[in-house]
Amino acid sequence: MLKHAIQPTTFNDLVFENPNAQQKLQQYANGTLQGSIILHGPYGTGKSTAAAIVAEQTRKHTNGMIDFPINTFSGDDFPSNALNRIENGWTGAGTNFRYAVIDEFDQLDNKTMSKIRKIMDKHYGVYGLILTTNELYKIHNAIQSRCDVIEMPALSPNTLLPMCRKVLQQGGVTWTDKQILTAINTQSDIRAVLRQMDAAIAQVTSANQQNAVPTSRQNVGQIAQKTRK
Repeated sequence: MLKHAIQPTTFNDLVFENPNAQQKLQQYANGTLQGSIILHGPYGTGKSTAAAIVAEQTRKHTNGMIDFPINTFSGDDFPSNALNRIENGWTGAGTNFRYAVIDEFDQLDNKTMSKIRKIMDKHYGVYGLILTTNELYKIHNAIQSRCDVIEMPALSPNTLLPMCRKVLQQGGVTWTDKQILTAINTQSDIRAVLRQMDAAIAQVTSANQQNAVPTSRQNVGQIAQKTRK
């Protein structure tokens, strides 16, 4: 568990490499667009977090008959009653649009995907799914055609920079942008980058406690170098 990392809670907290994906998901989050979505891309690009926040913000825009929480499942541990729970959650929203989320959708077997396609058709235009995957090609074309397929590409160091600044500042660490970029190096997995920032904060905190706080750019740069290893 990351001690100093920021957990996004609103759409504005999310980090996007692709501005088109950001704009499109913002429209789904505020209800301008409605329909099922597939978020695809490599590990660590924030797909699951984005799916959860879009679904939750959509729920807050409406007032269902029963305010069920958003149903979220994972394809690698999909319970036998998941589809019933999804439909019950949708029914509780009345005529208001409501999402359910299935992460790692590509892990589902063909039979389950076929069942999901049927409930998508049954509730088309009324309720929707947000599906995430690292391997889009494993999802049936019939399901892809029923969704807005949005790519979440790998995050560049410059895209991650503002988030890293905020994490370090909250941890009481002041680094230059150059030092942060050195620590990130070519890492694009947001979870790995947050672990690097957490390690940097821990090292500086330890140094402070030992009255050995780095006072020169060279010493701080050495800590940045260590977090890369």
